[in-house]
Amino acid sequence: MLEKEQQGSRYLDVPESVRQGRTSTRWITLLLITGDLISIALSFVLAFYLRKYAPIISPLAHGLDVYLNAWPALVVWPLLFWREGLYPGFWLTVREELRLTVTGTTLASILAMALTFVTKTGPLYSRPIIVGGWMISLILVPAVRFLLRKLMTNAGFSGPRTIILGAGKTTELILEGFRHQRPPALDPIALFDDDPMKKGTELGGVNVVGSIADAVAWSMDRNVRVAIVAM
Repeated sequence: MLEKEQQGSRYLDVPESVRQGRTSTRWITLLLITGDLISIALSFVLAFYLRKYAPIISPLAHGLDVYLNAWPALVVWPLLFWREGLYPGFWLTVREELRLTVTGTTLASILAMALTFVTKTGPLYSRPIIVGGWMISLILVPAVRFLLRKLMTNAGFSGPRTIILGAGKTTELILEGFRHQRPPALDPIALFDDDPMKKGTELGGVNVVGSIADAVAWSMDRNVRVAIVAM
C-alpha cells in the first residue's frame, strides 16, 4: 500500500474517475450476487415445470406459489458463496471458482432442505423438485457467472487501480496474467522504472511514466493506493 505522507487539498476532492477500482469492486459483487439469486430461483422454477409436465408421474398436489412463497430462503446461497470467497472472487481461477460454486450450491441446497424439516414444512415441497433445482443450479449458476464476468470484463470492470514498479520481463508476465482474469483483480495504470530509456515507452499497453522515485507522488495525486514491486 502507498500511504499518504502528507495531507493537502489535492487529496480532499478526488474525481470519481480515479476511484474506478473501488467502484468496480462494489458493482462486481452486487452483479454477481444478483446473478446468483436469479440463477438459483430460475433453477427451481425450471425443476418445478419439469416435474409438473413429466410423463408417467402422479400430478403435483400444489402449485408454483408454494415455492415462490419460500423466496426468503434464497439468502442462504449468497451467504454460503460469500463464505467460500466467491464475492468478488478476483484471484480465483476458472477451476477454483467452479469447485467453490459447486460446493456452495450443494451446501446451500442441503441447508435449505434441512430448514424445511426444522420448520415442519417438508411435506409442502416435492423432493424431486428440490433435488432437480439443485442439479440444474450446478449448471446454471456457473454459466451465468461466466457470462457476467465476461460482460463485466468487456465493460472495463476491474479491481483497484495499481502501479507497477519495474518495467521488465517480470512486469510483462504480471500484465499477461491480469489479461487472463475475468475481471482483472487489479488495474495497472502506470509503470515506473529507473532506466531512463524506458520512460515514455509502454509495456503490455501500460505506459512507463517515470522513475521509481516518482511513484509515490504520482500515485498520491491520483489516489492510487496499491503498488506491485516487480524488480
